[in-house]
Amino acid sequence: MSKTNQTCSLPEIISFLENRNFDKFRFADDYAYIYNSDGIEIVMEAVDEKITDEVADLAVNALNHLDHCMETAQGMLKRMKGECIGERMIYGICFEHFGYGYETRTSYELGFTISFHYEYDNRIHTVKFNARTFMHGAFAIEEWIQ
Repeated sequence: MSKTNQTCSLPEIISFLENRNFDKFRFADDYAYIYNSDGIEIVMEAVDEKITDEVADLAVNALNHLDHCMETAQGMLKRMKGECIGERMIYGICFEHFGYGYETRTSYELGFTISFHYEYDNRIHTVKFNARTFMHGAFAIEEWIQ
């Protein structure tokens, strides 16, 4: 288990995930963190410092299709009302089970998010993808104010 924040290329990160070699990941608060050479934080659900095969397989599949996912995310963001100021930059991708549903009937679904921030704006947009259908596009966008 490494506690460093060294950066790795995207092909290296995919190889680590395929080979289940998690030595380069930093584990904290039930998540595993690694940074690609573009400075993007890649986060994976890792309860008890264990990345499940299900999460690792999704990450490999999605990262191998990252260009397509980014194109889909950018397309959704362009349709949003209200212009953000400055260049849109990706800063994180998170693979996890996320909850949704009404009150006590919360459901959990495996998926991932791609989060963007803006050069001169305090808003963050998080685009959500479902593990089973991500190649068909994202299903939601959340907006956060820093």
